[in-house]
Amino acid sequence: MEFDDESVPVLPFVQHGECEGESCARSIVAYSCLATTLLADAADDAPVVARIPEGEFVQARRDLVLRAAGIVVVKEDFQLYWDEGRNGIVARADTVDLAEGDTVYLLRALDRGRWTWAYHGRLHDSGEFWATPARAGVKRMESEYAVRRAAPTREQWWQVTRLDGTTGWWLHSVNGARAREEQYDELQSVPRMQRERDDCAKVKARRARRP
Repeated sequence: MEFDDESVPVLPFVQHGECEGESCARSIVAYSCLATTLLADAADDAPVVARIPEGEFVQARRDLVLRAAGIVVVKEDFQLYWDEGRNGIVARADTVDLAEGDTVYLLRALDRGRWTWAYHGRLHDSGEFWATPARAGVKRMESEYAVRRAAPTREQWWQVTRLDGTTGWWLHSVNGARAREEQYDELQSVPRMQRERDDCAKVKARRARRP
């Protein structure tokens, strides 16, 4: 990742073959529960290159696109010298000195509630040391050190290859642009459906319940 002259991350930034979540696989077999289209590039305004009918198996590889950084504002000077281990709080491998009024640029979620973030032109990762906004009337976390002002925007794009060799891009989810993740359900990961005992009938029922 590159940074500008003010140590702000240069975005958008594409992490090829990456995805978010504890059990995401980078390459999968998917099935079209509903008809959809493939685009020429990982962008909403890209032209359509193919149309996938309902009931087709495809191969998919995932890319994570970081569109906009989240903003965390430091409330007071402090040293981030601790981290979250499997058995509680542990010492960090690196100590980060954060100053009151500075901005931490939040980038992407990692496993078990950890995040990648940038500070003064360097990348770090940790659990949340910042306060987060209330959701459904419940505050997720309090913090005397920092507060999150905006969530980062990440898009999960699938590079899809059909049996005839046609390749295109399909948007799977947008996270952070709204209060909750927006997922698209035309294509479904076959391993996920098997693991969660899901099927296309359930997918269509969920789609029908949307406002």
